[in-house]
Amino acid sequence: MLQYPQPDLKSYLRAWSGGGYIDLRYHRETCWQIALREESFEEISESVEFVTCRVAQGGYGVASSSKIDSESIRSVMLKAQKLARLQAKPVTLAPVGVEVGCKRHLASEMFEGSEAAVFLKDLSARLRERLGSLYARSELILSHTEVHSSLFTSEGTEVCEEIPLTDLVIYLVARWFRVGYASCVVGGLGGLDVLKRRDWGTIVDKLARRAADQLQASLLPPLERGKHFKVVLDCEAAGTLAHEVAHLLEGGGWVKNLVGLDLAEDVAVIDDPTLPNGYGSFTWDSEGVRGRRKVLLSRDEVSALHTRLTASDGREAGNARGERTAPTPMMSNIYFKSSDWKVDEMIQDMRSGIYIEGVVRCDVDLSDGTFELKPEIAYMVKNKELKTPLKQVKVRGNIVTILKRIDAVGRIIQLRPNLEKGCRVSEGGPHLRVNGLQCA
Repeated sequence: MLQYPQPDLKSYLRAWSGGGYIDLRYHRETCWQIALREESFEEISESVEFVTCRVAQGGYGVASSSKIDSESIRSVMLKAQKLARLQAKPVTLAPVGVEVGCKRHLASEMFEGSEAAVFLKDLSARLRERLGSLYARSELILSHTEVHSSLFTSEGTEVCEEIPLTDLVIYLVARWFRVGYASCVVGGLGGLDVLKRRDWGTIVDKLARRAADQLQASLLPPLERGKHFKVVLDCEAAGTLAHEVAHLLEGGGWVKNLVGLDLAEDVAVIDDPTLPNGYGSFTWDSEGVRGRRKVLLSRDEVSALHTRLTASDGREAGNARGERTAPTPMMSNIYFKSSDWKVDEMIQDMRSGIYIEGVVRCDVDLSDGTFELKPEIAYMVKNKELKTPLKQVKVRGNIVTILKRIDAVGRIIQLRPNLEKGCRVSEGGPHLRVNGLQCA
């Protein structure tokens, strides 16, 4: 990790005489990005740093500045206090224990730009070779970010955390009369080692096959559209379902709708910021509350994602995200836990149905829980085998009903990096089979 001088925020809090709750955060990110495209090889490096002050004094006020001098720091403290007093709605912070410590996550292998460039060039050549004459173009964007964040509060919490993050986005295009495409995102906490330990032979084969299959994919037959099928979701699609479940449980709004669901015994949604290599991992959340693994949803329990602003009890807190805003309850690493089904067993256990792979778009209507997913590609399942590739498929259903209809859960969990409102998260799970999901 890189070392930078930072302001003595503790001294500013000691001099504060404004009363109420106040905290100060120093945050710095340094990012290197290397992009390999057909027409160019590009490298960009940039840094951002800021100080944020949050005040709870009647209402809740937040002010931030990219200037780190004494005058600017005092200014954001006064601005945050003024904004808190102007807010009409009073707030209460759930009581939590004082945390003191510093956590430095170390990459097992330092990030080197020249080595990363060679890695991308080799991977691009493998994609080209695997697709052969169908290859049209590829785009590979590798990012490495060093994050340093320190938080000091008027309650005595003093925590700092340094996190290295690496991710790789791949776009692959095939062409033969038609155009086919495939994409993936890989990454986690660490340096280039995060990428080196992946099975790139399998990933390259999967991307090439998906792009090539899109060249011959057809629409779902008109008479089949709108019907309910047995549907197998791959790890990426399962992750988006877990992601949307987490949204429903932010701040506890949907807890009452999910209590007492008749779920299969092995269905559970987990949020865990303590995963050693998770893209959304942290030791302390943005309020300085220690993160912990939570079972958000299972047959026996339902838990919500909370900040000190939304929790009724400090033990519920620990999911605050956002360094320049009021803390927002949000997921970290969200996934379905694994069970014991093999993917082949799921397919062979169904006479017909649809297999979903990859994600183009996914969302949930928070008003009624309607879930909709558009995959990169899908396949008809007939006579216990994957058959015709399908394009432009959409699966849709009420999320509560979908969860109750999960009847098979796979063995292997895969997590995909993502950004949610500017915060780094990861989502995933094993393959899931849903016994009845509308497809169009």
